[in-house]
Amino acid sequence: MYNEILRHQLMPHAGTRDPDMTHTRTLPGAGLRWLAVFAAFLALAAFAQAAHAQSAWDHYQKALEYQNKNDLENAQRELQKAVDKDDKNAFYHAALGLVFFNMSDCARAKPALSRALELDTRILDAHTALGTCYTVEGNYPKAIEQFKASLALNPPDKSDVATLYNNLGEISSIQGDTAAAEDYLKKAIEADPQLVTAHINL
Repeated sequence: MYNEILRHQLMPHAGTRDPDMTHTRTLPGAGLRWLAVFAAFLALAAFAQAAHAQSAWDHYQKALEYQNKNDLENAQRELQKAVDKDDKNAFYHAALGLVFFNMSDCARAKPALSRALELDTRILDAHTALGTCYTVEGNYPKAIEQFKASLALNPPDKSDVATLYNNLGEISSIQGDTAAAEDYLKKAIEADPQLVTAHINL
């Protein structure tokens, strides 16, 4: 009986039996071995994730190079690869949406821009481009929502502020709200007195 108990105590697996064979306990050495294996697994997973992220970043960098050459088709392809490898990166989605937007393809720009804003609501250009797409579609309530979201982010460039107010003024005029249109257009001119379209619209 003693030999049987000793054999159970020395078995190399984590779960062993007490002499009365009614309770399970864990050998200290086995616990440490499993901890080491788990730590190695986490390190390997982190390495794989880092390599995956680096690959997505490489595609993003290539896309910027193509965009600087005004090669939007190849920029779009590289950004799609970046998004496929890292779907949680808001800036990859925003960049993809803005490339589609610059290609005058709002049908494909809208999903990418919307996804970017789901992940991060602070991307000003995504709000502005999405608002412009909604304006083109005639979806003025959503366009107003996006332009106001852009303004709420306090654009550093006064010309951008003026353009956003001008857009809101034009939409308000289309909707027949002349008082709101006048107010927005005055704010546009205040932000950028050189914005000719605001003067014309006013």
